[in-house]
Amino acid sequence: MATVTIEKSDLERLAEFTKNTNWLLENVENLRAKYPDRYVAVLDSGNQVLDAQTLEELTEKIHQRARDPETCAIEFVTRERYLLLL
Repeated sequence: MATVTIEKSDLERLAEFTKNTNWLLENVENLRAKYPDRYVAVLDSGNQVLDAQTLEELTEKIHQRARDPETCAIEFVTRERYLLLL
């Protein structure tokens, strides 16, 4: 059986991503009102929210703040709610 080693820095990045994702999910209605039909990135547990027209523009804003996009919660926030029927 193989042993998997997880670095402390990986766990910290995962914890930061989880906090940002939880904040996004809890605040999606507010984001929908403020940033309709835009890409948003949540950083610092919601203390920073970036928005952009395109994903490329948003990624550039994240990099300008010297942040790792992998720790940000990134979502396209639609103007209206949608329901996916399977």
